[in-house]
Amino acid sequence: MDFGISAVRILVLGLMLCGPAAEAAVVVPDEPPPFGDPTGGADPPFTFTFSIGGNTGYGNLNTDPLTLGQYHATSGTLVVTAGVAAGTYSLLTAGPGQTSSPSGFFVVDNIVIPAADPTLDVYGLLFGASGFEVNIWGNGPGNYSFYRYNASDNNYDVADTSAGSFELTEVPIPPAALLLGSGLLSLFGFARRKSPDTETA
Repeated sequence: MDFGISAVRILVLGLMLCGPAAEAAVVVPDEPPPFGDPTGGADPPFTFTFSIGGNTGYGNLNTDPLTLGQYHATSGTLVVTAGVAAGTYSLLTAGPGQTSSPSGFFVVDNIVIPAADPTLDVYGLLFGASGFEVNIWGNGPGNYSFYRYNASDNNYDVADTSAGSFELTEVPIPPAALLLGSGLLSLFGFARRKSPDTETA
């Protein structure tokens, strides 16, 4: 093997990767994507279904990971398909610490625990729509509460605690999105390692 030729090839490759032409061809983001999902999206998203007393429905949650298998829901939607509270609600900002709802009728944290039974703690999730707040929480294995506050009465118009279910399903991140996110992180890391004094005037 001719080590002299190999060294020249390595030098030329290095100049091609780090020279002005390479810099012009690479677009580097100003800030790195958030930790977790490298695509910068929800980390991870979940769908859910539930049946508590006469209340049934489904929804979705975007989350951030906490610790010990817990996730903090940061946005999402609740669709109640049966019961007095039938309708569509948006997740209200709360948690991950104990947070009073806007009405003051609930204390919530928006934490989900997919591997546990119940999958919600005693503070649970808070959803809202015009004049209403819905709090769903867990009491013990296979037992949940579903309450709705109605601002027009300044009281609960639904208050169900019973054996029931709240099933969470993690939505897998497509492999293509993971590859794209990993590539962006690699480009960002390469750009950060470059010293400012190596750039041309």
